[in-house]
This record gives sequence, structure tokens and C-alpha cells, in this order.
Amino acid sequence: MNRILALALVALALPATTSEAQAWDFVMAPRVTVRTLSTRPTVVARPVAVRVGTATVATQPSATQNNTQPAPSTAGSLRCSATRNGVESRATVELIQNGRTIASAACGLGALPLSAIPGAYVARISLADTFDGTHRDVPVQVVAGQVRGLTVEVPTALLEVRAEVAGRLVFGRAIVRRSGNVVGSLGSGVVATLTPGSYDIEVVQGSQRRLLQGIRLAPGQRRALRVAF
Repeated sequence: MNRILALALVALALPATTSEAQAWDFVMAPRVTVRTLSTRPTVVARPVAVRVGTATVATQPSATQNNTQPAPSTAGSLRCSATRNGVESRATVELIQNGRTIASAACGLGALPLSAIPGAYVARISLADTFDGTHRDVPVQVVAGQVRGLTVEVPTALLEVRAEVAGRLVFGRAIVRRSGNVVGSLGSGVVATLTPGSYDIEVVQGSQRRLLQGIRLAPGQRRALRVAF
């Protein structure tokens, strides 16, 4: 009896057998881990990153793009200088084609050459600090791969109009016209730089007016007009 009881106690102490269906534990997650209760090694499944290459596409500029500077291989240049009555002066140069300004830059006194597409142009050289925008137009040719020099003489004249009462300078103004068009207005005693030529000048002092017609200015001349009231 004691032997049977001892065998029964041993049987109760033994572990229960685990079925194959109970031996796996599945975890639903981005990283899936498969575990086994057996002696087999643990298998871990991880997502695999796949690198997808991208092609680099080089874009070419559209033919309609407006480039401000021509390509160096096709451009020509113009080195400009301007003289005023024989003395080099500050100026600007414009390249005009079919009535349109194609390019412009400073002219003279160390200014860099002006780059432009080869072709025939009218170069307009305009002096700085003149009363009427004194300028001169000359034809030029821009040649590919060449730097051409252009020196232009732009003559000017000086004009001073003085309104006087009893021999003394008084406040007044002079309206300057050329070919019937108003060039501008000068204060009494002010010296202005003008393009040589013929002018009509109306001098106003208070309610009084004086008209001077056909006043000629020669290149390099300084002319002072005294108008008494």
C-alpha cells in the first residue's frame, strides 16, 4: 500500500506535457519575434530597407530666357572714352539698334569695356552734368572676340544769364529754348553747360520779361548775358 501511494505522489509531481500548438507565441508588431519553448534557436524577423535609386535630370535653360550678358565665346566689347572740349570727362554709352537701347554702361575714366552681341549699332555718348543732356551719336561695329576702342569728342559751351537792376544782380530766371522747344530754366547768375548751337532766351524778373533771340553758343565758348530791368 505504501509503495502504491509513493508511486502516485511521484506521478503527481511530474510536469504536464506541452502540446505543439501551445509552444509558439506570435507578437503582432513592426518587429516580429518568434519564440519557441523548445531548444531550437530563436528566429527574429526584421523589416528589410530597400534603397530605390533616383535619376538626376539636368535641366537646360529655355531658349526663351533673356540673358543679360552674351556668352563669352560670341561676345564683343567696346572700350569707350569721351572728351569734352579736349578734356576726358565722365559719360555714359548706349548701344542703340533699331531705335532700342541694347546695352549701356559708364564711359571713360577707367570704366570697364561694354560687352554686347556682335553687330552694327549707334553708340550714344552722353556727358554727365550737362543742362540739356549733351550727347553725340556715332556708328560702331561690335566684333566677336574683339575689344574695340571708341573715343568721342563731345563739345559743349557755357551760358550765364544775369538779371540786373541798376547794375546789381537780382533774382530772376531764364527760360532757354532751342528750335522752339524748352530746354530748361536757369536761375539768374547760374552757369549752365549746353550743347553748342542757337537758342532763344526769355528772361523773367518779377512781372517783367525780356526776350533774347538767336543767341549762338560756339564749342568751348563761355558766354555771359547781362539783362537790365
